[in-house]
Amino acid sequence: MRPSLLDHVVCPECRSELAVTGDSVTCTAGHAFRIVHGVPDFTGGALETGTRRTASNFGDQWQRFREDHAAHQQQFLDWIAPVGPEDFAGKVTVELGCGMGRHATLAGRFGVAAHIAVDVSDSVFVAAELTADQPNVHVVRSDLFKLPLKTGADLAFSVGVLHHTADPRRAFAALIRCVKPGGRFAAWVYGRENNGWIVHVVNPLRRVTSRLPGGALYRLSQVIAWGALIPMVKLVYGPIDRLSPAAAAKLPYGRYLSYISRFSPRQLHGIVHDHLSAPVAHYLSKQDIEGFLAGSPVDELFFRHHNGMSWLVTGRVRPQG
Repeated sequence: MRPSLLDHVVCPECRSELAVTGDSVTCTAGHAFRIVHGVPDFTGGALETGTRRTASNFGDQWQRFREDHAAHQQQFLDWIAPVGPEDFAGKVTVELGCGMGRHATLAGRFGVAAHIAVDVSDSVFVAAELTADQPNVHVVRSDLFKLPLKTGADLAFSVGVLHHTADPRRAFAALIRCVKPGGRFAAWVYGRENNGWIVHVVNPLRRVTSRLPGGALYRLSQVIAWGALIPMVKLVYGPIDRLSPAAAAKLPYGRYLSYISRFSPRQLHGIVHDHLSAPVAHYLSKQDIEGFLAGSPVDELFFRHHNGMSWLVTGRVRPQG
């Protein structure tokens, strides 16, 4: 743990200042939180059952898919556009749900003043390894419903996480609370629109597959990836898209499957594994998200229906006064 992290965190129990004491972080009121492999753990080991299952499954996933591909940078920028690298440079940024730390690494490369990457799973240890050479990147273990963060980020973002929580409305509120007045937020989530078969077929299936042992789930997702997704995107959608993007876009899920046809087979396997591993996944409509944000101190809202299947929403927290 880097000492400069203390400029950005407080005790999640009483909001008092923190200090490093031996192998723990302690507050003036006496609350103590262990530092494990260099990562402060603010969960205290107390997690709701659903959160614990989600943390366990995603922790296993990021241990298995810990590689970082060159294509991930463009994918990340596509997810958060119109937010771009210039919005990170010299800024304090927060990431809710950092996984293995790919986006945290990019934040460091984009020149942040400080980036605080938060996750509730064992993936924080992979993220800490991946960002070990970036002194302005900090990794924290915490439940996003009980964050230890000071309200002071210039930009807070969450990619592919808020829809996996028990309460997406509260999760959006937690993201916005990280941002200082005048700062920005960005969230990418699964969309409800155009995803009927996933909602009614894949979502019920994941309630079973998410309970499989890690090795069994890995092998099942590998069989599905190589038996269906990889041949489909590499032999059908990719070639058609290269000949005529307009024709590819007219195919079922054309925009999305053409987009991922550029990914490696390993990345495509990871996509299948991701969809089958989460115990909870909410598919949110634009109307859902607008409802979550209604009454929040935000404006300049911008929505983009990414590849016709998911939603990107950005906004700004209103300045005080």
